[in-house]
Amino acid sequence: MLKTIIFLIYFVRFCDFCIATNSGGGLPVLDDELEEGPGEPEEPSTPSTTTTEEPEEPGEPTTPSTTTTGEPEEPEEPEEPTTPSTTTTEEPEEPEEPTTPSTTTTEEPEEPTDSCPDATWTLFDRGSYSWCMKAIVQSTQGPTAAQNCENFYSGSKPSGFQTATEVTTMIAQAKAANNGVDGRFYIGAYRNAACIGKMLTASCTKLNSFYWTDGETSGTAGWIWDGVQPNNWNSDQNYVYLDTSANGMGDANGAATYAGVICGIKAT
Repeated sequence: MLKTIIFLIYFVRFCDFCIATNSGGGLPVLDDELEEGPGEPEEPSTPSTTTTEEPEEPGEPTTPSTTTTGEPEEPEEPEEPTTPSTTTTEEPEEPEEPTTPSTTTTEEPEEPTDSCPDATWTLFDRGSYSWCMKAIVQSTQGPTAAQNCENFYSGSKPSGFQTATEVTTMIAQAKAANNGVDGRFYIGAYRNAACIGKMLTASCTKLNSFYWTDGETSGTAGWIWDGVQPNNWNSDQNYVYLDTSANGMGDANGAATYAGVICGIKAT
């Protein structure tokens, strides 16, 4: 180490000499310095030692971070090219087959569920309501017929006839009630004011010379007259009776006394 220091000193001085010579100055005196000899060498300075840190224990090798990528998305399917819209011409519809006209089925009328005052009355279905009739055997004149019905059963009155069936049915019922003997029974009908005093004419016919008085009967199907009736004999026959022997109706002046009256009442 000492040799190295001495060498460095000489090397430095030599460099100074070279510099001085190049700059035109005189040569430096080296002999004296050399004769004097080198002074006591300075204690060599302890060269600085570079403290080398002990290498750290290598840690576990760091796994290079990897970017976690989710499952790769499936590539989208390319959209199908758009087909240019075309105007569709609809084919004309075939004409429908003609519809067969529906036929109206006439259902049998249901049995009426209403009831009459008792089993001796006959029940008739009139569609929107039911009607009860009974032949009352009691000597009766035209003006008293209504009172006789009321006396027999409250609310009943001389009855009209809605259909020909009602007429034929009550003829049989009246004859049976009269012990099988034919007779005449007043019914609920009276001559229209326009036909009083008139016989049958174009304006006063078998179908419109009289009207039903019970307040329920309607229509003309129940006008079943006997032969030439109503003839308005003596122009005063304003009442109507049911004749079991003639199977039809006739007109009377009301003063005549007959076997009874056909009474009617609405079923309940």
